[in-house]
Amino acid sequence: MKKNLLVIALVVVALAIANVAFADAISGKVVSADATAKTITISKVNAETGAEENAVISVNDATTYTGVSALEGLVAGDEVTIEASQDATTQAWTAASVEKVVAEAAPAAEAAPAAE
Repeated sequence: MKKNLLVIALVVVALAIANVAFADAISGKVVSADATAKTITISKVNAETGAEENAVISVNDATTYTGVSALEGLVAGDEVTIEASQDATTQAWTAASVEKVVAEAAPAAEAAPAAE
């Protein structure tokens, strides 16, 4: 009896671990941000094929933002890095955090020495 309970417990734990969603960092350019649908569509490179593809990522009230105050602050062309998890059943992505990547300014050229 104890052995059966142990086996059942191990199966339950294994199934729980299999359904845990792990966060991935997804980087790309914003194609669109839809506040009504609560989604961000980004263009990114597929790591396996190297092809450009669009990914639709949902946001919710728990999603945090860096570089913008909210979803409405994103516009097409913005570079973003999104921490998101994918539902094992539906394959839908949900963002935990969205960071607008701010391009670093190029260093200023040194001034030429003054002529004497």
